[in-house]
Amino acid sequence: MTAYLSSALSLVLTILLSGAAAGQYTQSFGIDEKIGQTVPPDLVFFDEAGEKVSLRQFTDKPAIISLVYYSCGSRCPLLLGNLAQALSSLNLNPAAYRIITVSFDDRDTPALASEMKRNYIKAIGKPFPGSSWRFLTGDSENIKRFTDALGFSFRKEPGGFSHPRALIFLFPGGVVGRYLYGMSFLPFDVQMSLHESSGKRSFFSADRLALFCYSYDPEENRYVFHLARSLAVFFFLLGVTSIALYWVARRKEGIDEDC
Repeated sequence: MTAYLSSALSLVLTILLSGAAAGQYTQSFGIDEKIGQTVPPDLVFFDEAGEKVSLRQFTDKPAIISLVYYSCGSRCPLLLGNLAQALSSLNLNPAAYRIITVSFDDRDTPALASEMKRNYIKAIGKPFPGSSWRFLTGDSENIKRFTDALGFSFRKEPGGFSHPRALIFLFPGGVVGRYLYGMSFLPFDVQMSLHESSGKRSFFSADRLALFCYSYDPEENRYVFHLARSLAVFFFLLGVTSIALYWVARRKEGIDEDC
């Protein structure tokens, strides 16, 4: 029985350690992934109230970065609306993470950022702290340094901008951890990316177990279920339970014999 448990544990650890390495580099139009790199903490922007803020103030927690321009009349509002919808379904305390929306149009103003913030926090459809979703504007120099650090390219065109659409997840400290592409996002994928970006998981925590059974597939741009890993967890837990029941039974037999 002990040998069975040892084998099961070895199997689990082998699968865990042989999983896909963090920092798989993929590319989407307009994005050159910078996974593992740190965004400059000294970047300066303006918040919705027009106050000067540094990026360092917003990288103390896992963060979701969305890069848009506030005068956009189509795809940027759709991306932010879909993000708000995903946030409404997350089973996470919003105080545990941040959403940072930054305009890459240096003509956008804090007043416009404030209006955007009111609209999209309202779109979440449930109480959500304003401190957890910030809408920032900045000058061309800080915007360029920020977008370059994230590998995000955009181009001004008549009537707007050409740019990729993605969410970018940062570890605490501003380390780039994950890119999710598109304009709509499954709440499960957003939540898993935040769990992965938190970096705070005990070995037997629920989020560690979820990240063991699911992993991000860059080809499908989502988290996929791994049957082999899940079976390893199942047999490991089965072995632990069997050992526990066995020793409880032996201990009970010993007590009965003493009596």
